[in-house]
Amino acid sequence: MSDIDNDRRRFCQAALALAGTALIPACGGSGGSGAQCKMAPVSSEITNQARAISTGLMADDIPMNAAVARMTSQINIFVARDDCGLYAMDAGCTHLGTNVNFVSAKDGFQCPLHGAKYDFNGENQTAPAPSPLKHYAISTLPSGELLVDVTPEGVVDADVRLKG
Repeated sequence: MSDIDNDRRRFCQAALALAGTALIPACGGSGGSGAQCKMAPVSSEITNQARAISTGLMADDIPMNAAVARMTSQINIFVARDDCGLYAMDAGCTHLGTNVNFVSAKDGFQCPLHGAKYDFNGENQTAPAPSPLKHYAISTLPSGELLVDVTPEGVVDADVRLKG
């Protein structure tokens, strides 16, 4: 199948999956803290369908309090699950862009280059990381596969979760 056909198929799948979505569940606070989950309105339209990526993962592929890395030609991300649901984050350290490693829900993520640490929700805990990891909008295709909007328009607040 050609790249154009793959792009067209991915666009159609994403458009169908997102056309009827008006709300994405969100969680206040970091995962595992017993925080109350809430509903947060976000745009149901992924602005740049060509940059939205299919992760190849289903919601059931992400264990509770775990993060699964997805390395693509476009971007490297983590898809994680906490008590409030699923979320997606950029895997690049905000210091120099080196991919961070998932340690555990308790210990979060760590950059192997200069040792910067992030909590399980991507909040920077130590230098030299100057800022938190970016969070991206996450949705499901009709097949159940998780889709992540990695465009600048897809950046969401760190408490946004997909129920699941």
